[in-house]
Amino acid sequence: MRPMRHVHGYDVTEDLKAGKRATIDLTADIPGVFEVELEQSHTPLFELTMQ
Repeated sequence: MRPMRHVHGYDVTEDLKAGKRATIDLTADIPGVFEVELEQSHTPLFELTMQ
């Protein structure tokens, strides 16, 4: 199973590829602080702040 990242609040998930740069494409229309994590292991990667 390929690792996936998940953006909470926006419910965006995308596959990650080892050794490759990753981007997140979403419409930032919900204000707040959202955790981005590795979906399967629930490992936090960073927090995304939308104002």
